[in-house]
Amino acid sequence: MNDETSGRGAPNAHGIIEERAVDRRRFLTQLGGAAALGASFLTFGGAAGAMARRAPRPIYMLSLGDSIMWGQGLAEPQKYRNLVQQYIRANNPERRDVVQLSYAHSGASLGYFPFGASGRSSKALRMLRARVAARNGPPGRVGEQVDINDPVGAGDWPDDSAGAKIDREIASNTAQRPFPQPSPEERYGGEIPRANPILWRQMDMAVADLQTRRINPADVDFVLLDGGANDVDFTMSILNVDWTPSWVEFQTRETIRQRMEGFLPWALKTFPNAKFVVTGYYVGVSAQTSVPELLATVAEVAPLYAALGIVLAVPAMIARPNYYPDTMARAVAFEKASSEALRSAVAKSGGRAIFVSPDFQPEHAYAAPQTLMFRYQERDPAATGREAECHRIYGAKTAAGTTGAGANFDSPEGICRKAATFHPNPAGARRYADRIIAALPAFMPTLVTAPKATTTAPPQRVVPAVERRTTP
Repeated sequence: MNDETSGRGAPNAHGIIEERAVDRRRFLTQLGGAAALGASFLTFGGAAGAMARRAPRPIYMLSLGDSIMWGQGLAEPQKYRNLVQQYIRANNPERRDVVQLSYAHSGASLGYFPFGASGRSSKALRMLRARVAARNGPPGRVGEQVDINDPVGAGDWPDDSAGAKIDREIASNTAQRPFPQPSPEERYGGEIPRANPILWRQMDMAVADLQTRRINPADVDFVLLDGGANDVDFTMSILNVDWTPSWVEFQTRETIRQRMEGFLPWALKTFPNAKFVVTGYYVGVSAQTSVPELLATVAEVAPLYAALGIVLAVPAMIARPNYYPDTMARAVAFEKASSEALRSAVAKSGGRAIFVSPDFQPEHAYAAPQTLMFRYQERDPAATGREAECHRIYGAKTAAGTTGAGANFDSPEGICRKAATFHPNPAGARRYADRIIAALPAFMPTLVTAPKATTTAPPQRVVPAVERRTTP
């Protein structure tokens, strides 16, 4: 290599090699170009890396369940699943977006046959009572000989072996399920009480929807789940005088336990990396419930019982000295048994699911001073849209020829219009959300961080980052 190409000059008088001026400028120019190129590479590469860090994939959240999960009667911002979604969005370490796909629907059940896998409704139980009584006494004494509330005496379990076998067989194969294809009912809004889509169908719908969106079910991070109230009928379990508290507890625990223990393992398998929060139910009637208002509600819903084969002699019923205490006892039995059943299923999840109770207190019961439920005569936030949808579907009119707004309760449209009764109101939904939010940081520490408490004096109460809205 000569001096020209090396950028060096000849040795001077002192034997030191001097750089030529022109070559020095060339060298600095080349060095600057290389630096600029490197800076550009680092700039664009760093920006791309920063963008990747700022925009990781969203957190995928599913909600499956019945009218409580759907948020019957509530505006969308008031529903507890949406409040939980907002909280996770604001409190995950990477500030990832949270995409919620909800398939919950009013009226949905865990099993394929409401009121027990054997298909027994209150009407069927009444018929059973008549058959048992016919074997044991004169027809005029129907129902007085053997109490069907005694499962041993009546020989009737909530889910008989044949019905349970059907549930197991069709649960294991999507193609064998009763509702493998979309039904017209699935096009009804979630406010419309319908048994379909049941939770198994909701799970199938979720998988199909995820595939359409090119989302792997294994990427689902979090599932909110409830179910069971419609399998045993929450309202009738509380108000039906034909059912003793012991029967309510028995059929609720056994039916929901069997069905959730059948469903949850398949849901865990379908979404293999998701954490599940299974929410419970509440005591609907307590010692703080307004007795006159409760009895007025019972009188209003009597036609519904008649449509199902149960004739409620309301005046004679409410005259019973034990009616109110028995109603409270049935309400307590339902909450106790449903919670036990759901906890039993969760305990077998290998730590991937937790049970969260809304923990309604006596003052939160129906028609209580601080009730967390919609009253029968109350107009809920979703009433206007639901009434229009009810009338569109059922097209019923009253005898006076009015529109659906005046439909009788004993018509399908009337039942539909009053669907929010006994469901959590906006404050009740916030109660659910707060209970779930309190459990999330410990249950999903990689996805949710707890808000930091302030250290300034006086100490401040930690408020979850959930949007609070004043009830209209």
